[in-house]
Amino acid sequence: MTQVSICDLHHWELVFIQIYRLWRHDGPTQAIAEHRIAVRYRDNIVFPLLDQFYALFRAVTKSDDGNSCSEWLRSDELLLFDLLSGDPSCVAAIISQFPKTNRSLRYVASNLQRDLMSIGIAVRSRVAMEPSEEERLERLICRSYRQIFPMP
Repeated sequence: MTQVSICDLHHWELVFIQIYRLWRHDGPTQAIAEHRIAVRYRDNIVFPLLDQFYALFRAVTKSDDGNSCSEWLRSDELLLFDLLSGDPSCVAAIISQFPKTNRSLRYVASNLQRDLMSIGIAVRSRVAMEPSEEERLERLICRSYRQIFPMP
C-alpha cells in the first residue's frame, strides 16, 4: 500500500485533517483546542458537525504518537477517512479494532457520515485515495535515482 500525502486529498478531506490535527495539538487541554477550532470554523459548513467530529476523534485516538505537521498521513488519520467513507468492509475492519467501543463508534461514524452526505460532502477511504500526478512523478524519479545511485 502506498503512502497517502496531503497532496492526494480533496478539499474537504484536507479540512478534516486540519481539524483533527488542531484538535490533537492546538491547546493545553481538549476544551481549549475545541474552542479554538470552533472559533476558526464558525463560518464553515462543517461547523454544526464539530461535536460529532470530536466524539469520533475521542473514540479512535489512542495516544499522541507523531508529528502533526507531516506531509504524510498517519494511520489514525487514514482510519478516520475509512470510517467516514461508509465503505462497509473498511468500517467493519476498523470497528473490530475497538471492541470496547464498537457500538458507539459505529453509531458516531455512521451519523457523521450521513450528516456529511446530507450537505454534499463525500469522503474517500484510503483505498480510493490515489497519489496526484506530481506525486507519482516524484516517486518515479526517486525510484530511478535509487537504481542509478544505490546507497551502501
